[in-house]
Amino acid sequence: MFIKKIFFSLFLFTRLIFCIYLPENTTIIFDVDEVLITPYKHAHEFIIDTIKDEYKNGARKLLQELEKYNFFFHDSYGKPVRSPLVVGIMIAMQYAKQGDYSLCTVTPEVVRLFNEAQEPIYGMHELIMKLKKQGYRICCATNRDRLSFDYCRHVQQEIFDCADLIFVAHHGIAETTYDELTAALQDPLMTNNFKHLIQKFLYICSTNQIKHAPTRKPHCTYFVYVKNVLDNYYGPDQNYVFIDDRENNVISAQEHGMIGVRFLNSVLLEDVFSRKLSFCPIQSAFCKNNA
Repeated sequence: MFIKKIFFSLFLFTRLIFCIYLPENTTIIFDVDEVLITPYKHAHEFIIDTIKDEYKNGARKLLQELEKYNFFFHDSYGKPVRSPLVVGIMIAMQYAKQGDYSLCTVTPEVVRLFNEAQEPIYGMHELIMKLKKQGYRICCATNRDRLSFDYCRHVQQEIFDCADLIFVAHHGIAETTYDELTAALQDPLMTNNFKHLIQKFLYICSTNQIKHAPTRKPHCTYFVYVKNVLDNYYGPDQNYVFIDDRENNVISAQEHGMIGVRFLNSVLLEDVFSRKLSFCPIQSAFCKNNA
C-alpha cells in the first residue's frame, strides 16, 4: 500500500502542464527543515559527546525533559510553539521556580547544539546554486525562531548567504510568557549565560535579509506577511513558487496565490525546474498553480 501511494504521488508529480515562468519575475521560496537541512539521526548522542564534561548530566536531564513536552509554549495568537530553544528556556525556568537553577546553566549550550545538529539535504545546494545562476530570486521561509535559525545557518551557509530574503517565525509571545521571561532577567540567581539567551530571544531584531513573520506556517498571516514583504520589495507582478515538505503548508501557500510544490527529494525537484517551472498537475498537492 505504501509503495502504491509513493508511486501514485510520483505519477502526479510528473504530470506537467506547460506554462513558462521566466527567472526575472519568479521568486522561489524554500522551506528549511526537511528541504534544505535535516537533523542528525543521533542528535542527542552528538550533544552529550560534544558538550563540556561539567554540563553532561544537566544536558541529559534537559534532553529527557524536552522529549516530554510537545506543546509547552504559546505565541500571542494562542498557537502552540514546538521550538526546542523556547521550550528549553521555559523548562529551565520551571525548575528555577522550584529552586533548582542547574538547567539554566546548561540550557544555552544544549539548545545551540540541538539546532546545530543538522546536515544538508542531498542535492539541494547544487540545485539552488544553479537556479540562482539562471537568474531566479531565492528566498527561504521557515517555522524556526530567529535564534534557532541562526544556530543552524552554517549547515547550508552558501545557500542562506545567497538568499535574497529569509523569513523566520520569530513572532510575538503571550503576555504572561513575556512577563515571566523579563522577570527572569531580574533574578539574581539566574546565570549570566541564561540571561543572555533570554535577552537575545526577546530583543533580537530583523535585518535587511532576515524578516520576522508574526506567526507560523500554515497560518494565513504567515503567508500574507511573506507575500506583502515580497510585493513591497519586488513589485506585485511576480510569480511565487513555494516549496515545502508538509502538504498543509503547500495548500496554504496555494490559497494565497503562490505556486505550491510538495518537496519529495532534490532529484524530482530538479526535474520540475529543468522544465522551466512548467508544471501544474491537476488536483495534486505536489505541484499546483493557483496563480
